Amino acid sequence: MTIVGYITIIAMLYTYTKPYRFTVAMLMISLIFQATPALRLANGTYIAPYILCEIFLVVRVLLSIKLIRKRFTANKILKSTISMLIIWGFAITILGPILFQGLEVSGKNLDQTFLEGTMRLKFSFKNIAQIGYLILNLITLYCVYTCRDKINDTFLKKTFLICVSLSLIFGYWEFISKTTGKLYFPVEILRNDKTAYTAAAIDSFRMCSLCLESSFFGCFIGSAFWAITLMENVKYKTVILLFTIIAIALSISGSGVVSFIAGFFIYCYLKKFSIKRLLPILFFLLVAFFLLDSYGYLDILLQMINEKSESQSGEVRYYTTMLSFNAFIQSCFLGIGMGSTRSSSFIADSLAGLGIIGTYLLFKVMFLLISPLRKTSEKYFIFTYCLSLFVCQCLSISDFSYSFFWFGLFLAASSAGYRNSNKVSSSKLLYIK
Repeated sequence: MTIVGYITIIAMLYTYTKPYRFTVAMLMISLIFQATPALRLANGTYIAPYILCEIFLVVRVLLSIKLIRKRFTANKILKSTISMLIIWGFAITILGPILFQGLEVSGKNLDQTFLEGTMRLKFSFKNIAQIGYLILNLITLYCVYTCRDKINDTFLKKTFLICVSLSLIFGYWEFISKTTGKLYFPVEILRNDKTAYTAAAIDSFRMCSLCLESSFFGCFIGSAFWAITLMENVKYKTVILLFTIIAIALSISGSGVVSFIAGFFIYCYLKKFSIKRLLPILFFLLVAFFLLDSYGYLDILLQMINEKSESQSGEVRYYTTMLSFNAFIQSCFLGIGMGSTRSSSFIADSLAGLGIIGTYLLFKVMFLLISPLRKTSEKYFIFTYCLSLFVCQCLSISDFSYSFFWFGLFLAASSAGYRNSNKVSSSKLLYIK
């Protein structure tokens, strides 16, 4: 157990005596600690804080007498869809690698697969780990949905802003530390593998925050920018947006650019395109451009983007994505099981892992939770975040265990219970005016 693990346990015990919304908020905050170990295991593996928080929330909800009736009377369509997805996902993950053994699949390292060749499909521990993650996340999602009446819009806004702010604080902290060497960043506490972090993050001078990769951080922060833009009555909104747009640039992530552009179009759709509305955004972009150019980082940014465009990255992504689609077709559209292959596209991995049936069920869950959000302006920020992040994942991030994906779904599930935002005094909440 690490220091972060002990802190997580103390926080869980503290929220046990509080209303359910505090346990949900703790879960949301823990999701930004993607690369932080709460418990170190053998062979360099670890359990992240959010896994402990998910288990805690599930146990608390399942043991609650007051929520027993809600568990059986809540949205029956959502409940049945999640149940079928769990059953199908488990079955195909166990049987897929056996039925379709020998198919060409990609390994965990995409570049290695491209350079050295494919692997042959066989059942492994990765299958159990991935379906375990999926089942735990789906059960947690339904438990969050069960608690929805105890959470209001003001509290959700506060939680979202705290998560983004913490991610930015840790991001600038680790970035300044590795670029100047003058500010200590506790890598041994906040990251699982110091060697891997040194090779992947320090040498490239890209902002990672507490994520496994810079692209994961860029995708999250790019989607969060437009979500915050759509919020009203938020203190320090200008400051947060300015630091956010600079962080997107410092992550030097194509995923960050994709989520930012996707969020822009969603913003225009929701707010009805207007030059007047876009003027503040253009101001932020100009200020960020000036700051990056003043410190000489703009040249580094443009150089790295140019080098990336001329590298084999695009070929690797295309090759591994086609491997996943090919596995999907050769499995007669049934799928070959979670964790059996990996690509650069969420859709490709979903089809290859869960097949057409599992992918339909997963997308139905997402639709049931996200689609209603566009009908109320108070929920625009969650709708924009979820949709822009999903667009980014379809193009560059395939991981089902991507914590910020579930962060969005948990927000959507929580928002289904909006009632009266005055249940929690807004004057007591940080950021909210």
